[in-house]
Amino acid sequence: PRSAANLISNACLVGASTALGRCHPGPSQRPTWQRGQPCFWTNTGRSPGCSEATSSWCLLEMTSDMTSPRSGMPSSSTTSGSLTSSTAGLTSMCRGAEVLYSLAAAHARRSGLAGRYPLSDFTLLTEARRTLGLFQHHDAITGTAKEAVVVDYGVRLLRSLVNLKQVIIHAAHYLVLGDKETYHFDPEAPFLQVDDTRLSHDALPERTVIQLDSSPRFVVLFNPLEQERFSMVSLLVNSPRVRVLSEESQPLAVQISAHWSSATEAVPDVYQVSVPVRLPALGLGVLQLQLGLDGHRTLPSSVRIYLHGRQLSISRHEAFPLRVIDSGT
Repeated sequence: PRSAANLISNACLVGASTALGRCHPGPSQRPTWQRGQPCFWTNTGRSPGCSEATSSWCLLEMTSDMTSPRSGMPSSSTTSGSLTSSTAGLTSMCRGAEVLYSLAAAHARRSGLAGRYPLSDFTLLTEARRTLGLFQHHDAITGTAKEAVVVDYGVRLLRSLVNLKQVIIHAAHYLVLGDKETYHFDPEAPFLQVDDTRLSHDALPERTVIQLDSSPRFVVLFNPLEQERFSMVSLLVNSPRVRVLSEESQPLAVQISAHWSSATEAVPDVYQVSVPVRLPALGLGVLQLQLGLDGHRTLPSSVRIYLHGRQLSISRHEAFPLRVIDSGT
């Protein structure tokens, strides 16, 4: 399987605010992941040139890894409330960030580019691990139910999540560049965007909506597990007319559905794209989103809402058939 180690070969990624110029073909003896226009994975060792970088931006999404670092089994912590799920998310984020940072930092040192890469990100990893250790044992600490302590935990959690996302963005940015000499670390202009954001420690995460236009949009996926993974990935876009291409530039079967804010209310101008993807162990994958419609590959969803005799207002979507059933039959 294609691993993250293989991804340290030449690659080209189109970013939001970074002009990369033109990528040159990499060594023929290594499998190379190239992305430009078009973007695809090469298993043959050939490295087609990448097109010049455009204004397209990228979304970095990390597949969930809900495992405990102690046993490798699903977490069974007795912690209640949102802290449990947040701790599991922090565990997954820590593991993924450590994997990507280790690969990127090792390559930067071997290539003599350690001065350009932010090796100081290791401090952020250390802080996040300490925060995670505190959360995993907080039930045994007296006074953790007090409001001030809960707020302090929430602030620590949010800070760690934000820092880990920065580590992941920096590492993924470095690993996918074809010419590592063009790498430029700019903390004010991140090369990638993440799949969700959280405004405060007590707020729910808000998923990023991909704005489709004439330029293709690219989604980078990371699998933090040490085994190949087949997952269903759901993305939010601003149009129901969307085509999704694989790493080999092949169209994928997708389902388009409405994005619901409640059981009866659909969010206007926001649509959910669901696509099955296979990700290599400890590796990266890429999807290309284009504005358009592939009738053979796009499966629109149909919606049925059961009211069970209740009088509720229903939000209808022109793009999807909606059937309201008053009874439960």
